[in-house]
Amino acid sequence: MSQLEPKIKAFKERMQSGELKADKAKIVWFVQTYGWSTVHDMREVMGIRHQTLTSALSHLEDDGVVFKDGQIEQGKDDRLYTIWKYEADPHLQKANANLVLNRKYEAWKKQGLNKFENLMDPGLKRAILEPTMF
Repeated sequence: MSQLEPKIKAFKERMQSGELKADKAKIVWFVQTYGWSTVHDMREVMGIRHQTLTSALSHLEDDGVVFKDGQIEQGKDDRLYTIWKYEADPHLQKANANLVLNRKYEAWKKQGLNKFENLMDPGLKRAILEPTMF
């Protein structure tokens, strides 16, 4: 028996009893308890649908509570999965949230320039091209 098996059994019992209710709370508890996890592990242990799980992880990442930290091969097909970790420090959570917001803003700017550059006022285009950090 591995060291994790008793913890996983206790976790499943807490979920079934209703002690852990919200998907986000389950995910945070799981990643925090084990130090890191992947979608593969969380789906297998918690039984949360893939779409629900990835949506909740995205929201938690937006809040800075969890962050991506590399990849690992898992499963029958040795597929690469992102490693998710928990951030306990509120200051680092805020910093993580700002990094995610900045990354999304930069992607939004790039998409806007690609699709609508010919419709943009030159002043707007210059403003969009200026580096921004939240």
